[in-house]
Amino acid sequence: MLAGFLLNASIFQSSLQNIDWQVQTHQSVAPYAYANVIIRDHNGNVKYNYTTPDLVTSLGSKWLVWQATAASTSNESLYMAWSTDATPLVTWVDLPNYISTNGLAISSALTPTIGSCTTTNGLSWYYTITNTWSSITGTQTGIVCMGIYYLGSAPTTNNLAFALSITSASVVAGDSLQGTFNCTIPCG
Repeated sequence: MLAGFLLNASIFQSSLQNIDWQVQTHQSVAPYAYANVIIRDHNGNVKYNYTTPDLVTSLGSKWLVWQATAASTSNESLYMAWSTDATPLVTWVDLPNYISTNGLAISSALTPTIGSCTTTNGLSWYYTITNTWSSITGTQTGIVCMGIYYLGSAPTTNNLAFALSITSASVVAGDSLQGTFNCTIPCG
């Protein structure tokens, strides 16, 4: 009986060490960002659901450093927009062809949910924003990119922090489009 307990304790300890190694390895990597896009028809049925990693632009990297240092307690507003640009570039400062018609104009200010979690390497933080465009007024095809802006209310202010490419989506009058953006800033 004691031998079985010691064997199980040894396996449990080994599992904990493996989990600890995985956490430490993950903590040494760059920020991880991803987004989820859901389109529902006028009856609320999901007709599109896509999750994808996000591209951190050069400006976004600088913004993250600012967020993770002196201003880490700030709860700055962010803005979400859609575009017909298929391949985001790290050098972008704006979405070149953002969509402003058919009820898909840039979101109003979104206050991120900011949280933190303690890992073996210290404190990491994360934030999430979600916006739903529920008043789609017409047909919009070729929605292939989401952008996240900081410090501004229009994608003409050179402050694009994140951009992501999605498989082509379209909406018609009566649909709703929901975007959720998540970012984790690991310590390490």
